[in-house]
Formats: sequence, structure tokens, C-alpha cells
Amino acid sequence: MFTIPIFALEVSKDHLGFVRAHFPGREKISEEKTLVDSHFHIGRALFKTEEDYAAVVHTFFDARVGMQTISEYGLFNSINHVVPYEEFVAVLPKVAGIEVSFSDKYVTIAKRGDEQVVFIKGIEVESILEGSTPSILRENHQIHIAAEGFDSLHASGTHALLEEGQRQGAYMTIAHPFTVPAGKTSIPILKQLSAFLPPSPDEIEELYKIAKEFPVFFEGLNAGNSLWMTFTNSAVRVFAQKHNFPLIYNTDAHTRPSPPILTRHGVSKYWLFKQQVGSAGTLVPQETTKDLESLTGKEIIEKKYEAITNTGERYGEVSNTWVFGFSVAATHLEFLIK
Repeated sequence: MFTIPIFALEVSKDHLGFVRAHFPGREKISEEKTLVDSHFHIGRALFKTEEDYAAVVHTFFDARVGMQTISEYGLFNSINHVVPYEEFVAVLPKVAGIEVSFSDKYVTIAKRGDEQVVFIKGIEVESILEGSTPSILRENHQIHIAAEGFDSLHASGTHALLEEGQRQGAYMTIAHPFTVPAGKTSIPILKQLSAFLPPSPDEIEELYKIAKEFPVFFEGLNAGNSLWMTFTNSAVRVFAQKHNFPLIYNTDAHTRPSPPILTRHGVSKYWLFKQQVGSAGTLVPQETTKDLESLTGKEIIEKKYEAITNTGERYGEVSNTWVFGFSVAATHLEFLIK
């Protein structure tokens, strides 16, 4: 499946990026480009008060994000700890200095003076590949689909879900395709570790078949796939480029307030959130976000994905140890960060 020298080079670049992520500063984005992030979860605990609304919304402008997807979850076990698009955009008119120039069920355009951020409705849906069988480490081949431009996605099987999205004209991405989130043990920490492991050759073959059958994107950078998972981003890019599958780059941010272990020492409640906003994504031409008010939400999303397909470039690196620990891993390690 892989050309070993190319894979080794990509892995080296990603691990160097992981090291760089521990130092202050980000790579500057040129004036001709804008950043789009199509996979981002806002924790509800970070979005409760008017102060929260203002801090969260203005951070997207401060980070110069051009298009930001607000992703809810479509999980097997229903959860309510992330903010959906509808709830997020409903508060925009209440935030001082923010004006909404366009809004529908798919897209909302918000402005702050001459600045603009396009917010897009998104979802990350769990699915189980039909016919997949248990392995030593996994209960099944679970695949996560990140989607935009959809109306409603409820199918549980991977093919059924992709067919449902295709009928609705949705744009769909295989999220973290080489990190299979279906650990076998019921012990939370071990389940987390056993889930975040690379796919088997059979699972890679199934991903190949899916990409041949459906017009999906592969997530070639998932910033949350850090530490021991860093190399999986490289593997996805090499795999997709070999087979000419389209790539997209995202944060997959799991945002939450900074933990008490930090805030009690004066760190801002929003520090962890600000570390993730604009830290990774896909660069597209600045013109992609211009003169959008005459389009429908669906047309804006179509324009976005045309730009990603034709000119999209990777931006950013995986999360550093602290951001990963306090966000992604924190779900199962609460007792360590009190």
C-alpha cells in the first residue's frame, strides 16, 4: 500500500512538526490565502454565559479563520456535551461587534467590521462497516464520517450512511481514517489506548473500496492524532496520494475550559480553546470567501470544496502534548487534571 521512502519522509516531517508545536508562534498565513477548518467541536462547558459567547466568537476572528465548521456528534450513545451549529449561530447577533449578513440551515456569515468568518453546520457520525468482524483489539471496524451540507444523517452502517449523505448532496470526509476508534475492552483508559491504533491491512483495503465507491475526502491531518498517533496522518496522506483520493486537513478540536490545575495558577479559562482555534486546517484562495451573500448555503459549501479539491494546502501540525492531554485525552483522565 505504501512507498516506504516517501512514507518515512512524511513521518519525519510530522514528528518534526510535533516538536515545533511545543514552541510559541504559528506559521503566518499569506494575505492571498484563507484557512478553513471542517472538523471542530465546541464543548458546551465553554459556551454558557455572555462572556463565553463573546470570547469564543471573537477568537475565531482573532485567529483569522475564514471558514469554520461547527461539528456536533452523531454517536451511538447520545451525548450533549458539544454545541451544535444552530445553537452557536443563534447567539451571534447577541455578541457585541458582530453582525450576521447571511444565515440559513447550512451556513452563517458573520462580520466584525471588515473581517468575516463563515460558520458551517457539521456533524461527526459514528458508523460500523457492514460485515466487519471483531479482531484481537477491536470490536468492529468503526469509521467516523464528518459531513457538511446534509439535512439529517441517521444510518448506522458505513455504506448506508454514505448513501444517505450522497442522496442529500452532502460533502463527506473519512475522519482520522487510520485511527480506528473501536477499542475492545470496557476499561476506559485501556479502551482509549487500544482504539487509537492503526488499521489492519484488511481495514485499509475496505477504506480503499469505500473511496472508490463514494466521493469522500480523507483527513490527511487530524491535529488530535498526536503523540503515538502522529504517524497515522502521514500514512493517510501517502495512501490517498498514491490512489488519487482527495485530501482535507482539520483540527478535530475537542474544546473545553482550561482545567483547574491551570486556572488556579492564573491561566485563562479560554487558553486551551485559543490554542486550538486556527492551529490547523486547509488553506484555500482568499477569493473563496468573497461575495458569498448572493449564494445559498449549499452553494457556499460547494464553492469551498471546489477550492479544497483544486488548490487546498495543508496548514498546521498535530497538537502538542499539553493540548492533547488537556483536551482529547482528558475525557478519560479527568482525575489527573483536577
